[in-house]
Amino acid sequence: MRNLVLLIVALLAGAAGWYVGSWSGRDAIQALAKAKALGEQAQTAHDQAVKGLNDRLAGLGAEYAQGKKSLEDAHAQAEREFAAVLAGRDQRIADLGRVRSSTQTQLAGLKQALANAGTGTGTGAGATPQDRARLQADIARLEKQVADQQTLIAGLECSKVAVPSELLAPLRLGAQP
Repeated sequence: MRNLVLLIVALLAGAAGWYVGSWSGRDAIQALAKAKALGEQAQTAHDQAVKGLNDRLAGLGAEYAQGKKSLEDAHAQAEREFAAVLAGRDQRIADLGRVRSSTQTQLAGLKQALANAGTGTGTGAGATPQDRARLQADIARLEKQVADQQTLIAGLECSKVAVPSELLAPLRLGAQP
């Protein structure tokens, strides 16, 4: 009988251990389930964040490509316009040279008329002070016109000279040398 009592006590102890163990195991199982649910939520949030970032990255990439294409198109247009200007440069220099020569001829004639007005001989003899003032004003206007034409011709001829890259580097907006 003693063995029977010991067996019953052992069974009761085992049952109590199993009950207590299952109770504490239940907490662990619930904690594990809760941690698993939090992990799944975190993974879902991570996946959503990654998808959002990838979408944003794709949008920025498309925006960059569009901006780059826009800049390349503007650059190509500017190069075409510059080439068109340079194409007519030599003809324009020749035309300006002829106009300058004509203006210088007019200027020489006006200077001669003013000189004749001062000496009292030739076509300007007997010129009034108003006529002399008008001649001087015309001479000043033509001299300015000749100087402007000469400056323009020099500028156009200057465009034929190669410019060192060190001088152009600051003008390349954002470009790397």
